[in-house]
Amino acid sequence: STPRRTLFPYTTLFRSENGRERYMEAMTRHLLKLGTGEVLDEDTQCYHLAQVAWNALAVLELQLRGK
Repeated sequence: STPRRTLFPYTTLFRSENGRERYMEAMTRHLLKLGTGEVLDEDTQCYHLAQVAWNALAVLELQLRGK
């Protein structure tokens, strides 16, 4: 059988028309915060590094889907 060329099952997370730009902007914001030494996002209490990783994977997923 042909291997699936996506990381995630189909989901609404990847339906946004400007998804790539949104994920790239978010990844950059979190990366910049990491550069200042901030470990946790003040609003969400999520790790900035985890947010960078998630957004990078989301961009890759869109690329694999040809979006």
